[in-house]
Amino acid sequence: AQSVFEGHTDHVQAVAFSPDERLVASGSRDTTVRIWDVDTGDSIAVLNDEMDVVRAVAFSPDGNLLFAADELGELHAWETKNWRRVARERIKNEKLFALAVSNDGALVAAAGRRAEIRIWNVEGNTLRLRDTLEPGHSEWIQSLAFSPNDDTLASGGKDAVIQFWEVGEPTPRRTLLGHKQRVWSVAWSPDGEALVSSGDNAEVRIWDADERA
Repeated sequence: AQSVFEGHTDHVQAVAFSPDERLVASGSRDTTVRIWDVDTGDSIAVLNDEMDVVRAVAFSPDGNLLFAADELGELHAWETKNWRRVARERIKNEKLFALAVSNDGALVAAAGRRAEIRIWNVEGNTLRLRDTLEPGHSEWIQSLAFSPNDDTLASGGKDAVIQFWEVGEPTPRRTLLGHKQRVWSVAWSPDGEALVSSGDNAEVRIWDADERA
């Protein structure tokens, strides 16, 4: 490894680069988010604002905000200029496992144990709940990813299913079957023409974006 960042006291569950690649954010079972300077390896901030186990982290495309989702069912947002928390959205009786930010930074989505996807509008440094998408998955949602081309949202679940959602539509546009066990991760190709997914059965699958139609 080129660099090793040490400081967390329990498993690190999620990592993300800032858009300018100068920072890395990491979320941990120790209920903190740490911010690392890529060049020096220093931990320049420790965010521990009454969080639970942190399962997902993501920067906004302009680098001005950092988001985190935790197992208390809370979505957090901080300003990256001073690491001040500017938003905290709690969902009762939920554990959040997945988080995604749209390519234009206008939307942030989160989901978890209840298999409901919530989407917020990002308005400056504030969040406003826009949609709650009814359960399409029969079990936990493990991963979310927005297409780089539009607001199509892909979700992967413990039920071995991948679904495509259109923001504003209450039901999934398409369901993809093929994995035999839990889908752990989904990610779009940079051109938005393909989706890659990984599962419990040691499989990696690539799906053509035409599958959305």
